[in-house]
Amino acid sequence: MKKSDNIDFQERKHSKKGIISCSLLVIECILFVVGVVQSYKNKGNGGIYLGIIGILIVLFALIGAYLAYMGLKEKGKIKKQTAWFGLLFQLLALIGMSAVFIAGTMNFV
Repeated sequence: MKKSDNIDFQERKHSKKGIISCSLLVIECILFVVGVVQSYKNKGNGGIYLGIIGILIVLFALIGAYLAYMGLKEKGKIKKQTAWFGLLFQLLALIGMSAVFIAGTMNFV
């Protein structure tokens, strides 16, 4: 009987860096919702606190994208789905926050 290369019965764990990246993504989503709600309550006048929240989201997204990338490069018997998920959505968070920042600066011109 031919041994199948597709079946692997060994215990494989998710990448720890990918899990941390996904955890940071959850924190970013919570911060984003808090920022949107506060901006709505203040009728668009968020002030410095919303700017800090936005910068924190970008900082967490950069760290999360780096960790996800490093999780993809890990060797051994690990699952890389969480690292791929983290990298994809961290990059989407960076693009989204960049769009928010660009839209915010266009209102002042």
